[in-house]
Amino acid sequence: MQTVRQIAQQIVDREGGYVDAPEDPGGATNFGVTIYTMRRLGLELDHDGNVDKHDVQMLSRAQAVDIFIKHYFEGPLISQLPQPLQATVFDMYVNAGGNAVRILQRLLIDIGFEVVVDGALGLQSIAAFKATFENAGAI
Repeated sequence: MQTVRQIAQQIVDREGGYVDAPEDPGGATNFGVTIYTMRRLGLELDHDGNVDKHDVQMLSRAQAVDIFIKHYFEGPLISQLPQPLQATVFDMYVNAGGNAVRILQRLLIDIGFEVVVDGALGLQSIAAFKATFENAGAI
């Protein structure tokens, strides 16, 4: 079984290094971390008073891994899902954000749970996922 850190490292490897393609709505990106994410997190690496492309270029692989773990796994509570779901939801959340959770919440509704489709994992959604896995004998 892979650790969360190993999964995050694979995501970073797959995303590659620095790119700033004009057609990419994510803007300047390094290891899959966009300039917008760095601005949201206040990750200003060159100490010039603003988060710009230079800061994105300075981002290290290790920092990207830590960002994914903290803000795309722990922050959105993916760590609270049943373990068999965590890797897939984590990977999907990196690329799709709350839409990854919305898809799963719609699936819960399809199988009879009453949850709010809001793209956020809360007590209601987490409990429904756990119940689904317990009922299936997967936990």
